[in-house]
Amino acid sequence: MNRNARLPKKTTRLPEQPSPDRKKGALKNVRNERPKSSKPKLMLVDDDRRIRESFSRALTLYGYNVIVAADGRDALALFQKKKPKIVLLDIRMPDIDGFTVLRTIREQSTTTQVIFITSHGDMGLVIDALRAGASDFMPKPIQIEALLTVLKSAEQRLERLKKSGASTPRLSVKEPLFAGASAPIQIRAFGSLIVRSGNETLQEGDWQSQKIEMVFKAFLCNHRKVISQTFIIDTFWDDVKSKSAEVGMFTAVSAIRRLLEPDLINGRDSQFLLSRGGGYELNLGRHGEHYDYDVDHFRRWIQEAKITGEKKLYEKAVALYNDEFLKNCDAEWVMAERDQLRDDYLRALLELARWHFAEKNYDACEQYAEKVLQIDSLFETGYELAIKSALAQGKQGKAARILERCNRAFEEELGVAAPQRLRALVVQ
Repeated sequence: MNRNARLPKKTTRLPEQPSPDRKKGALKNVRNERPKSSKPKLMLVDDDRRIRESFSRALTLYGYNVIVAADGRDALALFQKKKPKIVLLDIRMPDIDGFTVLRTIREQSTTTQVIFITSHGDMGLVIDALRAGASDFMPKPIQIEALLTVLKSAEQRLERLKKSGASTPRLSVKEPLFAGASAPIQIRAFGSLIVRSGNETLQEGDWQSQKIEMVFKAFLCNHRKVISQTFIIDTFWDDVKSKSAEVGMFTAVSAIRRLLEPDLINGRDSQFLLSRGGGYELNLGRHGEHYDYDVDHFRRWIQEAKITGEKKLYEKAVALYNDEFLKNCDAEWVMAERDQLRDDYLRALLELARWHFAEKNYDACEQYAEKVLQIDSLFETGYELAIKSALAQGKQGKAARILERCNRAFEEELGVAAPQRLRALVVQ
């Protein structure tokens, strides 16, 4: 189908121009709002001269380095020459439509933020655009305040991509995400989130948008549970109109389904992200066959260790917990899961410390006790095992230093001295 046939006539609200008697003061206020840091280079693509002139002038006043293109051919030529970080792209143009421009840009850059300018109410086209690789969309009529919000989000995504690319080593597709992982879908959630499906590996900052990444994290925290559409919209799109919120949600769900099932045909039911009445359920299938998830491995080993008392199971679980669950996510709905996993980790460390103390492996006992104290500096049992291990080796001075550290932590955090029973250990 010819996409241009679906496009309604343009209706764009131009930025309001200040009257002559207040123009000078208005321009001064706008300049005062400019950030001190330089803005990324931005290309505005639209065949309407009034839109190009009005919005390029307005965005320049807000500190953007704006270049303009009147059609798709000019846009592609300028993109190759100027390398803008953000592209505001109209879909309906006389020569090359926005989808063709988008595909060509994506062949050259996966990080450029391409924001589609769409006609009001054409939600199907918005979904097609986001599936095709657009970073965001801006409905008409355009208002400068809403546009600045969208551009701010684009800048934040660019900054995350920059930090991620500079600090996070890329993983080989052949390298498992953690020891023992071999299933087609692999997920590592201790520390920074990494998802592998087939030949595609997504680390934090690689996702099409931050909201899609966050929606996936919400599904992961509720694996095998139904999340209502109302929760998703209220949590991630509470600041936009209901129709745009629905589009954002449907786009995120579609993107996650295609990540997990790259060959999923439009209109077919997903195998892993299921529609459930007024919500969705992430169900990744059989663990070890369809997917490997480090948190599920951790939980299984902890549970089996509680039943059997087998030390090796605790050791495997502790080795897998290399950092806090989804450490870069501070959302409230993550905290309960994170706290539970941290508590299980602490109990595993204590079991191993006690086992090594009973076996008179005092150095190993101290190492596990130290790991406990790194997580919780007020954990009395951690100090107790560390002090007892030092005393068992005749290291009275070391035991005194551990007690001093305990006393300092309790005074700083609680305003009280170390517990009497710990002081009594060193005095003896």
